[in-house]
Amino acid sequence: MKKFFESYSLLFFFVTTSVTVLGVSLYSRSLVNFFVETSDYNIRQRLCETAKRLSAQITAEELDAFRTAADMERPEYQALRLRLVEFAKDADVLYVYFLREENGKLQYIVDNDFDEKTRVGLDTPPEPRERVPNNLPALEGKVGVSPLGVYNPGWDGLLTSYAPVYDREGKVAAILGVDLNDEMVVGSRLRVRVLGMLEITAVILVFASGIFGFRRYRREAHAAKDANNAKSHFLSRMSHEIRTPMNAVIGMSDLAAREYGTPQGREYIADIQQAGTNLLAVINDILDFSKIESGKLNIRNEAYEAASLFVDVLTIIRIRLGAKDVRFISDIAPDIPATITGDVARVREILINLLSNAVKYTEQGFITFTARCRRDAAAGLRPERHQGAGGDAGPPVVSKAGDSITLIFKVTDSGIGIRREAMSSLFTDFSRVGDTRSGMIEGTGLGLSITRQLCRAMGGDVTAESEHGVGSTFTATIRQSAAADSAPMGALGGKMALRAESASIAFIAPDFRVLVVDDNAANLKVVTGLLLPYEMQVDACRSGAEALSLVQKNEYDLVFMDHMMLGMDGVETLAALRDLGGRCETLPVVAFTANAMSGMKEFFLKKGFDDYLSKPIELPKLNELIESRVPAAKRQRVPGEGRAKAVSASPSDMAAANKGEQAAQQLDLLGHFRWHFANDELPVDQDYCEKLSALVEAMETPPHLAADMARLAAAGRRGDREEIARLLPDVYEAIAAVQEGREAGESSGIFDDTLKRLKTALDAGDSPGVNAAMNALRAMDALSAEERELYFFLNDAHLMDETEKASAKLNEWMRERLS
Repeated sequence: MKKFFESYSLLFFFVTTSVTVLGVSLYSRSLVNFFVETSDYNIRQRLCETAKRLSAQITAEELDAFRTAADMERPEYQALRLRLVEFAKDADVLYVYFLREENGKLQYIVDNDFDEKTRVGLDTPPEPRERVPNNLPALEGKVGVSPLGVYNPGWDGLLTSYAPVYDREGKVAAILGVDLNDEMVVGSRLRVRVLGMLEITAVILVFASGIFGFRRYRREAHAAKDANNAKSHFLSRMSHEIRTPMNAVIGMSDLAAREYGTPQGREYIADIQQAGTNLLAVINDILDFSKIESGKLNIRNEAYEAASLFVDVLTIIRIRLGAKDVRFISDIAPDIPATITGDVARVREILINLLSNAVKYTEQGFITFTARCRRDAAAGLRPERHQGAGGDAGPPVVSKAGDSITLIFKVTDSGIGIRREAMSSLFTDFSRVGDTRSGMIEGTGLGLSITRQLCRAMGGDVTAESEHGVGSTFTATIRQSAAADSAPMGALGGKMALRAESASIAFIAPDFRVLVVDDNAANLKVVTGLLLPYEMQVDACRSGAEALSLVQKNEYDLVFMDHMMLGMDGVETLAALRDLGGRCETLPVVAFTANAMSGMKEFFLKKGFDDYLSKPIELPKLNELIESRVPAAKRQRVPGEGRAKAVSASPSDMAAANKGEQAAQQLDLLGHFRWHFANDELPVDQDYCEKLSALVEAMETPPHLAADMARLAAAGRRGDREEIARLLPDVYEAIAAVQEGREAGESSGIFDDTLKRLKTALDAGDSPGVNAAMNALRAMDALSAEERELYFFLNDAHLMDETEKASAKLNEWMRERLS
């Protein structure tokens, strides 16, 4: 119904307009006719009343006194004529006259006209009855008015009222006629008819133009739809044709980076990777613009980890800054929910667009990124903790699932800024205000336009403030939702170090067998090369038919299937594979494609694929897919790594499972487990107990707690909830005491050592060293009030490029600290 209405909305509009105009026209015409008829009726009534009144004033006896033409000379006759003249003036009529019937004819007696050419009287020849039909009803005693358009011969343009004059015996002795010029009435009626014809003509023209416009609109709409379909098909093909070789370029550079270790070679490879990444960004911009323009932009609503998002974005931006003399400062509020529901890919795109824009136009100075969270008062995101059993502090809490929050991102740079006259076109498609600023700036000019449309699609917007030659500030807002039982994200400093390790693999699987199907030889090399660290058994083939032959000969655990291949494509090959029956019916098959258009993942899942991986391959996504597909029975520890047992968990729950995680974060996560066991608010199942076991195994074990921690880990593997509930509180309190003592003893020394590194870098003018030291200070949580005050002073001086001021403050601090 909606599509039908949209399709015929223009026709509906014109028909409605035409009907409205016709209705108004008919109604207005009826009103005009009503007024004309009313006026005509009033005139006729007035004429009738005038005739009655005069017939009562002039008696038959008075008229009977004048019989011959000679009588017209008598004073009495002239006096009667003068009376008629005065009456006509008073009654506002044109002519007043009397007639009598004699010998079957009508003889004029007297009138009020003194013009010898037009007057009538006793000397006027009598008129046959048929020549004066308008007056004949008066002979029968009737009073009336002649109809329009029916006139006495020779007296056109008159409206006549007639009335009888009775004698004493009650017989009609004479006829009275009162004439009025009918031009006003006839003209009104004529104008009404002309107006009606014009209105009908206008309605016909409006309706005809509407039909013509609708037919033209339909033709243009069909042409636009065809053009849009052709464009979408072209972009889909372009996505595949360009992204496929891009997969080879980026993937091969990853493999080359692993194999070739000379500094010069690594530099070349880095250039290849950067060029490939830049080209891929351009392709993605064009595809995004196409989806937005065609109304096919889909905003997903899935849970994601805020810390992971920010770490990804900041890591990318720091890499893009490279050797630029630019200080990058991030200030991310710790009260942002750890788990948020929304479209993480689109949020990441917004942040990267804004920050990349700042990097592009800033050659020296600073770039600051701030992230804040605003929510309704009912959301109740509070810094305090749950109270566990016995009043013990539990994990931090936030609002209920579905509580709406607004994320506010602000990017400020000290770049070249934007001229006032260019601000109006800042968010226009394919417009780059940088064209007038630097011929070296590259890009499609779509980034800011796409960013604004993405923000608006998520209930927010993006604004800009800038001063030419000073810098710019972009502020973006988006609406998201807090996920269920999501604690505040906390400080991001520790998570940055953790992310650097997350790309490494957590296990090897030499008994896991994989088949890769792609008709592009370069892609086969890329995928098999990226899977090498897992030490899997990897077979490769270049057609669907060959793949069907191999799956019948070998037992595979996983298949990567390209979509667009010569001969049978991926969908057809999958259908044929399932028809083979047996183990092929349940063999996991991952769609491996360069088609990244919106909705493709849903398309492949509907076609029977078990998962989806887009080209170019992103290592974190590949690793995540492998983690989810390799069963525990086929996993082995990475040789020489001594890693903890790998578990399948979200970053907020199990980020501390890696051995390199900071002790404070491990303790905080252990507190979550402790609180859940004490309050039983979440389902505590076997998988949850195994996660606890993995965490305990990954933690550094104080000697006096080794036995209890071993028993706790064993209880987790068994899923022994009673044993866990008995051991966990004591283990937590003991480790907390150890950590508290460690922080008290080490915090001051670490802080002072970092200050010394900062002082050395400041004195040497080492900008990267200054950035590294400031980042290290920013990541420290256990600072005293005095140390925090010093940090904020140094941060402000760093931001304002006041090197001497910062160095002097450091000298003063160190003298006082060492004295």
